[in-house]
Amino acid sequence: MNPLRPLHSAFALPLHRFDDRTHAHVFHPQHLGLVDPFIGVDVFNMPHNFFLPHPHGGMSAISYLLPQSPGGVRNRDSLGDDSVITPGSLHWLQAGSGMVHEETPATPGVAAQGLQIFVNMAAAHKQNAPAVFKVPAGDIPTVDLAGARVRVVAGQWGGQTSPIAQDPRCDAAAPRRGALGVARWAPGFCVGGGGANFGVKRAPGAQWYCPGSYGV
Repeated sequence: MNPLRPLHSAFALPLHRFDDRTHAHVFHPQHLGLVDPFIGVDVFNMPHNFFLPHPHGGMSAISYLLPQSPGGVRNRDSLGDDSVITPGSLHWLQAGSGMVHEETPATPGVAAQGLQIFVNMAAAHKQNAPAVFKVPAGDIPTVDLAGARVRVVAGQWGGQTSPIAQDPRCDAAAPRRGALGVARWAPGFCVGGGGANFGVKRAPGAQWYCPGSYGV
């Protein structure tokens, strides 16, 4: 059995409001060293469109819609994609050498709720041709625990493997070494709402928690 590890860091995700209903809790840049290779995490509520078409390069922009999201997200990009990300689904935009995209509420006025996650690409892959990977909600494997259900959105966990990890074109499928290598992991927990217990510490929503003893 793995020993319990102390909590390394706990910090709030600042709230940024676009209007009275459109907002996001965003990951502050000062904490990025704790969660490499992640370079951004937003917990968003988006009933209205505030994001014009914009470019990405050398990184992946990942949209994960929460299963309980009232609405979906329409994605359009320079590769020709025009599709709707439905609640519980994953849309992984691997920008590589560069691409442009736009994400808007699928139904204006109906909030899309989820996570926007930005992940740095390995240096050797930054100039790869851009690509998009989609995983419908029904194809994301789950692991049931006592009082919880884990959705394996990417990678492997609990004997389950995400379809993302099986596509060799995806940078996330490549073995990594170092801070996030095969043997050592630097986990973090984003509590988007409600709360969670970390040992004796009760964690409120809209915060990020990094356990210690993982090299962070």
